[in-house]
Amino acid sequence: MRSDLLKVVVAVAGALTLAGCAGAGSSGSGGGGMALHAEETFEIHRPVRVGEVLTKTTRQGETWEREGRRGGKLHFSELRHEYRDEAGALVVTARQVGGRTGRNPDA
Repeated sequence: MRSDLLKVVVAVAGALTLAGCAGAGSSGSGGGGMALHAEETFEIHRPVRVGEVLTKTTRQGETWEREGRRGGKLHFSELRHEYRDEAGALVVTARQVGGRTGRNPDA
């Protein structure tokens, strides 16, 4: 039961960084596109201990495009977050994919 709670806490902490995902939250040069949250995954390498301090580093992952049905071209970008303990050991890896449409599908 404790590991389920831990996964929820880590998931919530990681989800708070989605606003910084490249392509999410702005229409960029697409001119009127809509932002979307496409995918989020977490890999827990070992349990986080109570009171433990983790340091998060974020790096840009892959970017890609595909043709959508209603919103034109879909632009996706990935962020990878690594949470490490004070010894530098990897504890949690989070992957977030944000995207935007080329245009507003309702326009």
